[in-house]
Amino acid sequence: RRRKKKREAARSEKVHGVHFPNFPIRSASWMGDSVHCSGKVLLTSRRKFFYAYDAAAGKVERYSSLPSGRGGPGGGGRTEKSLETMTCSPDGRTAAFGGDDGYVLLWDSRSRSSAGDVKTNGTVRAIAFDVEGGSRLAASG
Repeated sequence: RRRKKKREAARSEKVHGVHFPNFPIRSASWMGDSVHCSGKVLLTSRRKFFYAYDAAAGKVERYSSLPSGRGGPGGGGRTEKSLETMTCSPDGRTAAFGGDDGYVLLWDSRSRSSAGDVKTNGTVRAIAFDVEGGSRLAASG
């Protein structure tokens, strides 16, 4: 029975896997909701970079670290050492990353660049967008 399932999975065009070397996935989020879904997943680890995986095309893109700190959108400040958590807005246009240095970093998926940051009082543990996509909530400790 196990062999039959394995053979069926090997023949299916919809089942495939992807490996991210030296990147233990800590957080993953689909870009958008069921209405605005792009078919892409953003993935973070305790690294200063992250991946975007296009599930339909099977394509993986690696993005360098996001700048944070004073200096406005796009940074100019320091670089976050570790992207601890992440979530995407319901419309898939913005991703919010939380780091161990206490910043919530905003990333614009259309321009694929930093869209600003917000300082918290500790390591960012969780981030959420409201269903309308206009507000963000971050918890730090």
